[in-house]
Amino acid sequence: MRPEMKSCRACGSPVPQSAVLCAKCHNYQDWRYNIGVGQFTLALLTALFSVIGLVVPIIVDTITVKRSDLIGSFVGFRKGRAVFLVQNAGKAPGVIVDGLIVLDQSGGPNGTKLTTGFSLTLEADDQTIIPATSAKTVALTGDGVNPKLIAAAYGVRASDDCTLRLNGRQFDGSPFAVETRSLCVGMINTILYENAQQIYELAKSPPK
Repeated sequence: MRPEMKSCRACGSPVPQSAVLCAKCHNYQDWRYNIGVGQFTLALLTALFSVIGLVVPIIVDTITVKRSDLIGSFVGFRKGRAVFLVQNAGKAPGVIVDGLIVLDQSGGPNGTKLTTGFSLTLEADDQTIIPATSAKTVALTGDGVNPKLIAAAYGVRASDDCTLRLNGRQFDGSPFAVETRSLCVGMINTILYENAQQIYELAKSPPK
């Protein structure tokens, strides 16, 4: 028994009453015919949207200004090393530059403080902090420290404060720093943990 037939809405060819597509012109026979979109056109549109889906993220990533977002914290002292953790929450690399200890000592004019900075040795496998990686351990140590810091250790008073600072730079060149502040006596003694012999020799005749 032949199926009930009807004419194609586009080309007029006979098609089964239940047909969705015309076998001759490939036009839809249901509501999609009114949109005027054929199978070939739909295929082109599908391909176009697929390409757009791939290209748009690349374009957005290209025009987006990349920034680093270095975040750090002071962990504590471990065998003469001041240990910090630094992580990058941005989308561009940042870098650790150096570290220092700043002494705020009494003895300035009219009872003011004398502020002096001394560089410390930076210990890190790689000073670059890459985005989307686990926190990196960075240490500051007194190894090879300026002898004047050792001499200064003998001049600190119980009330003198020190600031331990880890310095870095964001991707755009802006400064980054992690600081911790405490009494100089304990901080310097810890930083100079592995310089005991050097301290002993300099104690005999501290540099001016």
